Amino acid sequence: MQRRFMAIALAIVLAMGATSALAAKKMSKAAMAAESQKEISEQYNDAVTSMTDHKWAAAIQDLTLVIDNQAVTKEMKTDALVNRANCLANQKKEDMAIADFEKAMDLNPNREDIYYGKARAEGKIGKHEEAVADYTKAISLGKANDLLAGYYKNRGISYLAMEKRDLAKADFAKAKELNPKIKIPGSGKNL
Repeated sequence: MQRRFMAIALAIVLAMGATSALAAKKMSKAAMAAESQKEISEQYNDAVTSMTDHKWAAAIQDLTLVIDNQAVTKEMKTDALVNRANCLANQKKEDMAIADFEKAMDLNPNREDIYYGKARAEGKIGKHEEAVADYTKAISLGKANDLLAGYYKNRGISYLAMEKRDLAKADFAKAKELNPKIKIPGSGKNL
C-alpha cells in the first residue's frame, strides 16, 4: 500500500512539474511575442522619425526590418510598404516604389493612398496610362475632400501628358470645385 501511495504521489509531483513547465513555456512564448511587437513598433517609429527628417535610406532600412518580420500585423506591413515606397520614390527609385505599392495593394486593395502613391510614381516615369488607371481607382475609393481634389488635379496632369485635353480640363474643373484654392499647373490653366 505504501508503494502504491508513493507511486501516486510521485505521479502527482511529476504532473505538477510538467504543468508548471508547460505554463512557463506558454508564458515564455507570450513574453517573446510581446517583446517582438515592442521591437517592431520601435523599428517602425524609428523609420517614421527618419522619414520626417528626410533620411530616406535610414527609413528604408528600418521599414525593411518591419516588413521582413514574420510577427508583423497585416495592417502594419501595409503601412510599412507604403512608407517604404514613398521613401523610394523620394530617392527617384520609382520602379522599386511601384513594386512596393503593388505588394501593399495585395495586402489591402481598398486603400486610396496606395493607388494615389503608385499613380504619382508612374506619372514621374511617364507611365501616364497606368497612372490614370490608378488615380481613377483612388478617386473611386476616396471621399469628397481636399485629397480627392489632388487626385483629380494629378490625373488631369497625366491626361495632359497624354494630350487628352478635354479630360484634363474636366479633371482640373473638378479639382477646383472640390478645393477652390488648389493650384492648377500653368499648362492646365489655358484649357
